[in-house]
Amino acid sequence: MRAPQLVPSATTATVPVRPMLRAYSVEVKTSDARQFCALVAENGRYRYEDRYQRSGKAVSTRISTGVLKSDELQRLRTILDNPALAKIQHREPRGSAPVPILGDMLNLTIARPAGEQNIILSSRFGRQFGIFYAGDADAAVARDLTKFLKGEIGNNTGPSDKSARNDCTELP
Repeated sequence: MRAPQLVPSATTATVPVRPMLRAYSVEVKTSDARQFCALVAENGRYRYEDRYQRSGKAVSTRISTGVLKSDELQRLRTILDNPALAKIQHREPRGSAPVPILGDMLNLTIARPAGEQNIILSSRFGRQFGIFYAGDADAAVARDLTKFLKGEIGNNTGPSDKSARNDCTELP
């Protein structure tokens, strides 16, 4: 016969948080490829995942979680409020059909007072190649944002277990 537990076991549930920013990036070059994602909540909690592969080598995965300091969070808000970034509107590809994309792509979802802004930025923006979708604007408009994400959040990463990846869908 088994003795009953003295203390009920606690269940751990993730509490939904309102994302301030969700970013997905794919960069493909001739000798390497990088994919990263970032999820930053209104309270400064974040998750960052970086996958990198050099041609012919294994994929390395790094994951970082933490909380932005108040000055870092304010700097991120300032970057996101840049009028050049805030004014971009999403446009559907021709025929609203799924189409291949060309070039380095950055998919951003930013919480705005009027609702979410979802845009796709590309290094190939403005160059139409037949059926390929080039995005909503040039990725250069988000240069300060990607620099912030890779520098402030991405530098805190360490080697990680690939099974811990969640593609920045939730915070710990």
